[in-house]
Amino acid sequence: MRLAIQKLGYSSHPWRLVDLDGEADYAGPQQVVVTVRFDHPTLGSTSIEEAVSGNTKAECVQTALNLLGRMIELRRQEVANG
Repeated sequence: MRLAIQKLGYSSHPWRLVDLDGEADYAGPQQVVVTVRFDHPTLGSTSIEEAVSGNTKAECVQTALNLLGRMIELRRQEVANG
C-alpha cells in the first residue's frame, strides 16, 4: 500500500490520506477511511466511515499519526493480553 496526503476537491477537510495503489482501477487515488463509533443523542450507538483528513496538510498528517498511535497501542494491548 502506497500512501500519500493529497488535497482533493472537498470543501470540508480537503486534505486526505489516500491509497495510491489501484489508481488506474479507480481513476484516481482512493481515500483511506476508518470506522468511527459514537453515541448519537437519538439513535444511540452509531458507526460511520470517515476519511482520514484535515483542513491543512499538517492537520491531516497529525490525524494520520494519531490513528497510527492508536493502532500501535491496540496491538500492544493484544500482545500483553496474550
